[in-house]
Amino acid sequence: MKIKFISSSAPPAQAGRKKVLSSLFRHRRGRARRVLIITISILAVIGGLIAFSYYFGFKNTEKPVACTQEARLCSDGSYIGRTGPNCEFALCPHEDLIRVFSPQANEKISSPLLIKGETRGFWFFEATFPVKLLDDKGNTIAQDYAQAKGDWMTEDFVPFEAELVFEAPTTQKGWLVLEKDNPSDLSENADELRIPVIFSDSKTAKLYYYNPEKDKDKSGNIQCSRDGRNCGSIFLAGFE
Repeated sequence: MKIKFISSSAPPAQAGRKKVLSSLFRHRRGRARRVLIITISILAVIGGLIAFSYYFGFKNTEKPVACTQEARLCSDGSYIGRTGPNCEFALCPHEDLIRVFSPQANEKISSPLLIKGETRGFWFFEATFPVKLLDDKGNTIAQDYAQAKGDWMTEDFVPFEAELVFEAPTTQKGWLVLEKDNPSDLSENADELRIPVIFSDSKTAKLYYYNPEKDKDKSGNIQCSRDGRNCGSIFLAGFE
């Protein structure tokens, strides 16, 4: 009697088909994963662009700030206004170096003139710096030194005071000049602040010239000749 054995293993063709299907499934699953990653990346980029454009678009649509039309008088006689998003005053020229509290620009002054303010320590040399008072023609009326009222060996602001005694000039306007002390005499180290001032007791010279046409008696005779031979003087001068 012959006995036949039946093998339980699948035929070679069926096993190969399973491998192909398994490989195809893994390939499709990997491709789907890559597509998902690419899609998420694209969405993230689009979302970032939308947020970026919204943020800057919103900033650009903000209404401009309208500051009040105020003006601040600086020590040098110039004016500055409010500016920026907070409508703050900008710094005056030299304000970050020297600040004068008295006198103010275009203030009427008289002798003795007391000068007060504060300046950076490097504006001094040996705790002083030169101060001059000029008339409108540039002539020096008075000069002295401002004295530091604290430790001047610093870059911070240091209080100072000065006093000038002078005689009022014939010009009504003038300049108070506060010079940075410059022992080196190098131009690159020189600096100054000029404050316009008005002399409250300035002298005005008036000349009165003789007009013989207005010097007649009741008969129309000229009482004084043009050459002044019959006159005490041909003009009068005076100060007010």
